[in-house]
Amino acid sequence: MAKILVTGGMGFVGSHIVDALIENHEVVVIGRNTLARHHHTHENAIYEWLDIRGKELLPVFQRHEPDYVIHLAAQVDVAESVNYPSMDADLNVNGTINVLEACRLTGVKKILFASTAAVYGQPQYLGIDENHPISPMAPYGLSKYVAERYIALYHKLYDLPYTILRLANVYGPRQTVKSDGAVVSTLIDLYLRGKAPTIHGTGQQTRDFIYVADVVSIFERCLTRGDGEVFNVGKGHQTTINELVNLLNGTFEIHTEPLYTPPRLGDIDHSYFDISKLMTVLDWQPEYSLEDGLVDTVHYYRRSLRM
Repeated sequence: MAKILVTGGMGFVGSHIVDALIENHEVVVIGRNTLARHHHTHENAIYEWLDIRGKELLPVFQRHEPDYVIHLAAQVDVAESVNYPSMDADLNVNGTINVLEACRLTGVKKILFASTAAVYGQPQYLGIDENHPISPMAPYGLSKYVAERYIALYHKLYDLPYTILRLANVYGPRQTVKSDGAVVSTLIDLYLRGKAPTIHGTGQQTRDFIYVADVVSIFERCLTRGDGEVFNVGKGHQTTINELVNLLNGTFEIHTEPLYTPPRLGDIDHSYFDISKLMTVLDWQPEYSLEDGLVDTVHYYRRSLRM
């Protein structure tokens, strides 16, 4: 049984990873702001309440001596990064360096890092593979890429194994409505409140939607595979927002005409990943169709309303 430390393990993706790992591993979670409603805990995990940028981080690593670290704690709001770039860099860059130092000083076997499709910026071609030029359009994408480079440098200087996972549009239970890129949960919230789904632009823009359980399975595989690699994590399929709304109409068994608003400044028209490297190196394929993932997600939010 390995000991795995997860930063950001009370958030959307992180809490699902903790739930999956806890069956076969000892899991330590680092989190902060414990009163937030969107935090999710597991009764069998160990929780440490602190900021990854603080001096308290190293003693926690020394006390628990994790074998592996999954680093998800981050500032993930693109708009916030534009408004407060120094705050974004402080958490995403300085926070990551502090985590890396703790890994180095305590002999962690490997770090897994959750990065983002935002490092690529405006796509120059589709599907986006791992060799696509890096050209972030906001401080968020830049700070995540700088963190990636620090991780690669720590491997070169200190022989710290790593895997970097650049996530597409992840959706599923527990995603907060207001989190950046939360297209699915935002639309579901509108349906549940009896409001028309709002689409910015024509709705013909495309995204690569991947269900959170599929993302979790990739993180689990990367504990023992994919050392030194960068992977694009998505379904490898583009879906228009109009198609997404049609699928949600079917899931809710209603027909609601969307409300179209002007496109948002800086939005990318089309984006989806080439996941051939992910499938080949990790011997992985997505398990959940978009239709099945939406059914599970809608069921979760409906159940949450009844609680």
